[in-house]
Amino acid sequence: MLEDQPVCQASQSDRSRRIWDREARQWAQKPDADFQNDPLICLMRQKGALLPESTFLDVGCGSGRYSVVLARGAKLVVGCDASAEMIRAARQRALDAGLSNVRFESVAWDSFYCEELFDVVFAHRTGAIDSVEDIDRMTRSSRRWCFYTVFLQRENKAVTAAREAAGLAGEPQYARHVCRVLDYLIEKGFFPHISYRTEIRSKSMPAQEAVEWCLNRLRLRAQLTAEQEAQASCAVRRLAHDGMLDMTQRAVLADIDWRTDKAQ
Repeated sequence: MLEDQPVCQASQSDRSRRIWDREARQWAQKPDADFQNDPLICLMRQKGALLPESTFLDVGCGSGRYSVVLARGAKLVVGCDASAEMIRAARQRALDAGLSNVRFESVAWDSFYCEELFDVVFAHRTGAIDSVEDIDRMTRSSRRWCFYTVFLQRENKAVTAAREAAGLAGEPQYARHVCRVLDYLIEKGFFPHISYRTEIRSKSMPAQEAVEWCLNRLRLRAQLTAEQEAQASCAVRRLAHDGMLDMTQRAVLADIDWRTDKAQ
């Protein structure tokens, strides 16, 4: 787990699923990933993984922003996500794009099963991957490539204020998680490549929307009491100006890729 002191896995999974169900509508409104300029897709292109005959598995696919784009130039794309509402949004995205070579399954990654292997298995900034067991499942599902994009650092002033007001520990140990992943892959003989990039996303939200967004980020990590929620909400509202909140986020991400056929 990314957290130092994880809560019960079952309750955490249920809570996460409910949160992503509630946020599915706003994710459905986000555009498709940029095929020409998105860093993950550019990395796949650089590695020679974008082939017309390739099959892809999108782990924690969300609203299908990557699945649909990749399906336009692939043989088959399968996406899985624990959130039924996210999968509903993904299916609608594929329907709107007129694609028949992409399918989506509402299932958590640790319960996903498919007899076929995929040429490319990828997981992009998703909570579906939080252990080396999840990485092992990616590797065993792939016949050629795996790609994993994960946070190393995240900075958001409003989330930090909410977290501190609620008395929660600091940010999840992203770097520790990445080290575990790299150690595991190296021990298995896959010799992964890793690259880093900084991303700054500027966004302004109405105060109430920002409060709920920040609370959801905390709920993904812990079961909050009513008092914690009240304290966190007040801390976020104090940052608002004229009913709006600056929700700019600075993040450092790691893109990890490895060949599952161990070809160099």
